[in-house]
Amino acid sequence: MSTVHDALVTLASRLADASDPLGARAREDLAVDGPLSAPMADRVLRVTARRYTPEALAAVADGSLGGRAVYVVLAASVATAPLRAIALPLLRGADSVRVKPSRRQPGFVATLRTQPPFLEVTATEGFEPRPGEHVIAYGTDQTLRSIRDALPEGATFEGHGHGFGVALVAGGTAPEAIARDLARDVADHDQRGCLSPQAVYVVGGVAEAVSLARALHTALACELPRGPMEPAEAARGMQWQGVMAVQSVAMFRGEQHAVAAMGTARRVSSPGGRCIAVVPVRDLAHGAQLLQPDAEYLTCVGVAGVAPGDVPLPTGALPRVVPVGTMQDPALDGPEDPRPPWTLSAAGPRAR
Repeated sequence: MSTVHDALVTLASRLADASDPLGARAREDLAVDGPLSAPMADRVLRVTARRYTPEALAAVADGSLGGRAVYVVLAASVATAPLRAIALPLLRGADSVRVKPSRRQPGFVATLRTQPPFLEVTATEGFEPRPGEHVIAYGTDQTLRSIRDALPEGATFEGHGHGFGVALVAGGTAPEAIARDLARDVADHDQRGCLSPQAVYVVGGVAEAVSLARALHTALACELPRGPMEPAEAARGMQWQGVMAVQSVAMFRGEQHAVAAMGTARRVSSPGGRCIAVVPVRDLAHGAQLLQPDAEYLTCVGVAGVAPGDVPLPTGALPRVVPVGTMQDPALDGPEDPRPPWTLSAAGPRAR
């Protein structure tokens, strides 16, 4: 195993350990960067760190960036994301790595840069790509277009854009059992990530939707505390709840979450912050049909009551399909997002 691999295994072990000074500092970073509650920061960091096994590291060490200078532009997303985003170029053989942290999430990156193998990673405050660099960027489609259009001569580009997750429930299992796993998917990272479920589509009618929504409400009430909400996030959540209170057939509110049961099949999005709708569909193919307009952005499908390989997907969709309860725990060599990245000549799965 290479020096980079050894260092990452050691680093992950220390990050997973809350009693280690580095692990304690990282948890403080995530609580601020997230922003997450202390218990949630602990859980997501432990889950993230356990992916860094020698086998997983060997699987992603493909040498595809051998000898290249790499510039990583991070977005404000899940607080643990910088670990993977910076580690991957090193594992892929990059000769040097620079990183532009998000202004909203600087702490964890600063802590990582104090540890091997990130000691030689340099940081920039502004967007400063150099000629000939390979630029890896994360963000919205608009952000990726702006970055791609501003690259200097000789730079190459790899963009990872917006995505979302959903859950598809075939039925046949007690809603309480499904809800416990769904609650974990919704609660982790406070529903801020591109793998977070934005809605749950359940086979059946209004009764099935209400039953699962009620069970999910109960399960979310037992989840780890939610972190502080920024004013804009809180406003979006309150607006969503107001709209859903009118449009749903049943609304279940907790101190830190809201679950709406819909009476008809329709696409429903979420503002995050543990707000989610349960939508009845005739069958799983009907659920896939509802998602068709947004197929290119579908990154993760959590399933219950059906094998992942038997799930119908919208045409053109390339998500991870996994059991509910594991939506936000992709393997390091997963890939996390199976969709092809943006390049200088193409914008992801479909030109957009």
